Amino acid sequence: MVRGKRRQFRFGRHYTAHKNLEMKLHLDRLVCVGLSQIVPTRWLQVKGNRLPILMYHGIDEAQSDRHPYFQTNTSMAAFRAQMQMLAERGYRGVSLEQALYHSSGDSGQLVVITFDDGYADFYDEAVPVLANHGFTATVYVVSDLTGNYRLTKGGKTFMSWADVRELSKYGIQVGSHTVTHGHLCKASDAQLKNELRHSKEDIEDGIGSPIDSFSYPYAFPEHNKLYIKRVRECLQMYGYKNAVSTIVGTANSKTDPYLLPRLPVNTFDDNTFLQAKLNGGYDWIHTLQYAKKICTARLA
Repeated sequence: MVRGKRRQFRFGRHYTAHKNLEMKLHLDRLVCVGLSQIVPTRWLQVKGNRLPILMYHGIDEAQSDRHPYFQTNTSMAAFRAQMQMLAERGYRGVSLEQALYHSSGDSGQLVVITFDDGYADFYDEAVPVLANHGFTATVYVVSDLTGNYRLTKGGKTFMSWADVRELSKYGIQVGSHTVTHGHLCKASDAQLKNELRHSKEDIEDGIGSPIDSFSYPYAFPEHNKLYIKRVRECLQMYGYKNAVSTIVGTANSKTDPYLLPRLPVNTFDDNTFLQAKLNGGYDWIHTLQYAKKICTARLA
């Protein structure tokens, strides 16, 4: 009898958490979708061609009880549906390198697909789906978490060097996500240089080819101009040509290549929500994002 009650309580808690997520999602989604449908498309356009850069992390069913905006996992079913939608609507899923340096003509139908952290589920789950649609992507690996065999840390399993080398067969670009996945804005000059230099060297040794793209870990402190100056100088010093951030928005021809914004995507992005993001309907959230960073910094 006690077991039954305990099981019922657990189910109820899970159900309540799921419903709370749905309610939060509806509010987040409502503004984005509504904006993209109500505001004239020309008002959402930016100078130069719009380039949406999607930000994924893990292909995993697990979800926390946080707001959908903060979820980093995407279920296999959701990811498959998202890639199917992109293909059906004429998008070309490409790597960052292809979008910035090798593609010609109107980039309006290009979408850059990026994955942070280098989880093994990218190799096992995402790559076959991408290949099925003829899509490529860019994956950013943490060099200390990439080994001769698959390493597991914090409940997540990471690709091995053999896995990462295999990605070239699918046209996947590899970039750096630092050595240790630390907070770079808190690092000393020596630590910052170590994270950027040695991750690049380790990855190049591991895959046998050069890399030139970087992904900043954690929320990007775009209000910290001194940090931006420091990290840009280091990136340029060690031969990086571009860097993607967690700044929300779509890129265009005027965007600083070392401060490229991205669109977070996870399980909760249905076709309508994702299309609204691609159209620029989610770019407004950057204003709130930046204001929060400023307020947090001043209070600290």
